[in-house]
Amino acid sequence: MAAQRLRDLFSTARGWEEAQDVRVGGQTADLLVKFKMGDQEHTLVLEVSPLGQPRQIREAVTKLGEIRRELPTAYAVATATYISPQSAAILRRGNLGYLDLSGNCYLAFENVLIEKEGKRNLRPSTRPLKSLFAPRATRVARVLLAEWQRSWRLEELARAAAVSLGHGHNVVKRLEDLAWVERDERQRIRLAKPADLLEA
Repeated sequence: MAAQRLRDLFSTARGWEEAQDVRVGGQTADLLVKFKMGDQEHTLVLEVSPLGQPRQIREAVTKLGEIRRELPTAYAVATATYISPQSAAILRRGNLGYLDLSGNCYLAFENVLIEKEGKRNLRPSTRPLKSLFAPRATRVARVLLAEWQRSWRLEELARAAAVSLGHGHNVVKRLEDLAWVERDERQRIRLAKPADLLEA
């Protein structure tokens, strides 16, 4: 799917080559694409992520950074079903491109600039986000917001919110996926972005 989106964006490209699961140093590039536009040859390396949430995108940034060190002339691109605006900002800060299946993209290399923003998620997964606002899950969020500067052990947080350890874990995992909570070096949980959680 990502390769087809690229082909659509570079419809005038010649000598198109694609290779999947290419070993680059200690990493494996999901997709390596080479093509020519005019006299210039371009190499793009793509990391395909099933989710475009900040947590997965940060992992993709790390992996693409390592690949880029081995292939400095390649342009690195993260792809997902949907790249959220927050994830897009992370990628731009890392000088990486992105492409999603909803139509959003940012590709800026050499003499190329393609930017499309504001497309809605065509395949939203509403269940995980709804679960954050279910009555029991909101207890966890309320406890975190009430003492937003505190670092919690999972057991303490679950006890304070009066939820099971398993339910507390699931809520925290979802909050981590959204980059709203983070863990310190002792794996304690703290609210990273109280304003984002309040506005959700």
